Amino acid sequence: VYNTLDSINWMALCKNEEDISSMTVSLASIMRYSIKNPEDMVELTEEIACVKCYASIQAIRYGDNFDVFYELDPDLMRVKIPKFAIQPLVENAILHGTEKTRDRGRITLSSLIRNGIVEIIVGDNGAGADTEELNKYLSGEKTALADSDGFGIKNVNERLKMNFGEMYGLRYRRNADCGISAILSVPLEIEK
Repeated sequence: VYNTLDSINWMALCKNEEDISSMTVSLASIMRYSIKNPEDMVELTEEIACVKCYASIQAIRYGDNFDVFYELDPDLMRVKIPKFAIQPLVENAILHGTEKTRDRGRITLSSLIRNGIVEIIVGDNGAGADTEELNKYLSGEKTALADSDGFGIKNVNERLKMNFGEMYGLRYRRNADCGISAILSVPLEIEK
């Protein structure tokens, strides 16, 4: 598969199709990330590299109508999280958030420590969503979502709880101005 993607990349470069080349290289990076080290846990820095590849593909696909800003604490980049815990949240921010706004889309990834717990936040300036419904779905109080199957967020939440315990997981909040934020909470355990 990598050789095929490499061939596509070279064909695109020969024809000056830079977008196709960029998408192919990013897709190959995501594939390598997905099969490298079958263990489920990765450092935040690795997950962010994957998210950047994913966002670059989507920026080309959607006509570059959104920006992604990375405001991550460098001291937290070695925190361990489950692989593919952030990418589905960025995907939702694009599909359900920035895609449905008239303004230029803005997605911000940030991290901080609150009460000894690391919070990784994926916020957008999109049309918003019912955060109460999302949180009830994640807690099991609600069995389905009105606008989505919710499989991605349910999976992320369950993997966080399975790896770290019930006090960790995923929750949503409405932003002060517009849009919503998905908040991952994980323990502050940084490998030396």
